[in-house]
Amino acid sequence: MNSPNPNLKPEKPYSDTLGIVVQPFRAWSSTLDFYDVKISNQIVAGTANIDTAVRSSPVSSFCSNGAGGTVPCLEPVGAILYIPVFYVNANSTEVRGLELTSKYDLNLGPWGTVTTEIDWSHTMSYLYEVAGVTYQLAGTHGPAVIGGNTGNPKDRVQGIVAYNHGELDVRATVNWISAFDLTDPSGSNGIPVLNCATAVQTGGYYEAFFNSGQPTNPSYCKVGQFITTDLTAAYKFEKHWTVHGAIDNAFNRPPAGPEYLRWR
Repeated sequence: MNSPNPNLKPEKPYSDTLGIVVQPFRAWSSTLDFYDVKISNQIVAGTANIDTAVRSSPVSSFCSNGAGGTVPCLEPVGAILYIPVFYVNANSTEVRGLELTSKYDLNLGPWGTVTTEIDWSHTMSYLYEVAGVTYQLAGTHGPAVIGGNTGNPKDRVQGIVAYNHGELDVRATVNWISAFDLTDPSGSNGIPVLNCATAVQTGGYYEAFFNSGQPTNPSYCKVGQFITTDLTAAYKFEKHWTVHGAIDNAFNRPPAGPEYLRWR
């Protein structure tokens, strides 16, 4: 059970950004940004300590009489109701990366407009400090407790092609995500996952499964790069009525290669 801590300090964010904007002509613009974001004194749940457990009153039970029988007796302590876990200032995170966005609008006159856009995000470094030890997590599964347990790939690219004509808007979005390892050396789920064998054996929030029970190729301890295509369309009939539809991962594409990951 999470409990408040009156001694908590506020988290401290620091950020530096450097950007360039290029617009050769009105219809086309591009931006490139470098960022360095650090958060110190991160607030996380502390470690549970059974010595601080809140228990119920001792209850009557049956105990051995030493001769193979049982007699009524009073348990020395009651059952654990809950263990308070206090929030503490423990970790720090520093992320460096690049963001590139390029957009082009093609005017078709009475036939509407076509807009193309591409966004690229590259994580150069993801430093996660726990108990004075710093871990490099870019391109790994960690930190598993952040981001919905979806991994930390180094590169993500999104391309959009949209057609707009009056009240009609149709667009296709292509998402590309780079491969990443199943390792989490920080142990953010409680168990450090340092190599392929550990990833298979630990389980927990995630675990690689194989027919033989053990990996035969190191690539099996990696989620492969994958591409998904999302389609959307919308038509606005009047001020208060809009009909829209969407298809996510229209081509039902799984991660590339022989790598597999089964989420629990």
